[in-house]
Amino acid sequence: MAHTLDLSAHVGEIEQCLTDLDAALVAGDTVAVDKVAQQLQRSLADSLAAFRHAVAEGRSPISPELRQRLVLAQSRVMSQQATVHKAGAAIERTLDILLPREDSPTYGAPGTAGSSRVAAAYNRS
Repeated sequence: MAHTLDLSAHVGEIEQCLTDLDAALVAGDTVAVDKVAQQLQRSLADSLAAFRHAVAEGRSPISPELRQRLVLAQSRVMSQQATVHKAGAAIERTLDILLPREDSPTYGAPGTAGSSRVAAAYNRS
């Protein structure tokens, strides 16, 4: 009978990274978001490597309990993505109002140099 693969430590690291990422997003700490996102990527890569190694040794797939924890982690990531997407959309709407595109009748003809909102902001400063 094959031994069951125990990825609980790896799943725990992933869950901790997601908790840290939640905190960094709430705090608006972009440095922490980047740092935690990199750690999350490392944890995911380490988990995958451990899984592949154990499977190569003839161990069984992960337990139903760990599978459920991974599904919950995936749901957390999807929720975080939705939050970031909503924030990005809100920023985009705000920039559309504050920095109209240069191809609008007020700011010049389409295709002129520097037609992005970022270029418009730099040109006004």
